[in-house]
Amino acid sequence: MPDATFFKSRVLVLDEANYVLKFEAIEGGEIGKRFKSQVFAHKFEAAGENSCVVKLKVEYDTIGDKALVAEEEKLLLERTFKVFKGAEEYLLANPGVVA
Repeated sequence: MPDATFFKSRVLVLDEANYVLKFEAIEGGEIGKRFKSQVFAHKFEAAGENSCVVKLKVEYDTIGDKALVAEEEKLLLERTFKVFKGAEEYLLANPGVVA
């Protein structure tokens, strides 16, 4: 898989009470190149004061039904967590943006 690029997504589930976010990549990135579809589901669980654990599930259909090798799956997960880590760093540095 090449380096990550931007993609357009659509929110499928935003459950604020249960801290669940599920969205689908609909355009850009590897959609139409390597993947027919990608759906990302995140569940945030409390893990102590001011911390949480993010559980991630990625569902995808590849073009030609060619399975991803383990290294590609690992890279897909790492990229997704990198986005959340960047958001976390920004929010911690700028707590007033969501006050």
